[in-house]
Amino acid sequence: MTSSTFQILVPTDFTAQSLAAFSQSCRIAELYNASITLLHIVEDLEDAYKNFEVSDPDLLLQKIDDKLNLIVKEELAISKKIVSCKIEFGAIVDQIIETQKKQACNMIVMGFNALHNQPNMQIGSTAMEVIKRAPCQVVTVKNKSYSGEFKSIILPIDLSKSVTQIIAKTIELAKSWKGAVVNLISVLPVCDEHRVNTATHQLAGIVKEIELNNIVCNAEIIRMIKGHESVAEIVADYAQRVKSEMIMLITRHEIGSSANIGNSTQSILNSIEIPMFSIVPLVNQN
Repeated sequence: MTSSTFQILVPTDFTAQSLAAFSQSCRIAELYNASITLLHIVEDLEDAYKNFEVSDPDLLLQKIDDKLNLIVKEELAISKKIVSCKIEFGAIVDQIIETQKKQACNMIVMGFNALHNQPNMQIGSTAMEVIKRAPCQVVTVKNKSYSGEFKSIILPIDLSKSVTQIIAKTIELAKSWKGAVVNLISVLPVCDEHRVNTATHQLAGIVKEIELNNIVCNAEIIRMIKGHESVAEIVADYAQRVKSEMIMLITRHEIGSSANIGNSTQSILNSIEIPMFSIVPLVNQN
């Protein structure tokens, strides 16, 4: 893909997480030969005046633009990708989605704060709202400690549902991320040997399909023990064990027509420290 066809949108509020997202986006852009739009949204004008210590709208825009360009200048010492800066006013999620659509961005990369203090795991963050609404791929980033090379990708598989789309996307990405190893993991509840054997057979077929594309693929089935680790904790432990740098999820079965992302996706997003790649189902790509 050329820089004229693949566009990455990176919203920033200048927090550590959003700066980490910009850093990761530059590395992703290297893989896709993409260009980047660094977007800052002013939602509350009075707060913006206070934060930037100005009272004039023109001065405010200049201050924000200077800060955006400083971020770009510092990152360009590492990455040489084309980056443009943009400032919008309005509701944050609305402006992110509107900008993505106007510029036909292929991917959104943004910072994410875990919601560990919300036991019912209801969606409450900007990142989760964007994942729900964006008609493109969304990568969420918590910190800057990962290289962005994505040599090891985790793909949790729910074998009770169709996996055609996520396998196709995994193959596409692994080809772009040359040398990437795909690690499939299927977490099964306490079950009989017949179910385990069926799952083993299904995974073997998926591994074969991926390996036919000259991609190294590993697979593992992990049985849950009631009252012990959750699916999210098992996936997080597995990510540490295989030293993965990216986890991929598809949210089709959890979003549907409702406005909620299911507990499983939310829990995994909260539990892991590595970037998460949210794959948009075709039914949502309107």
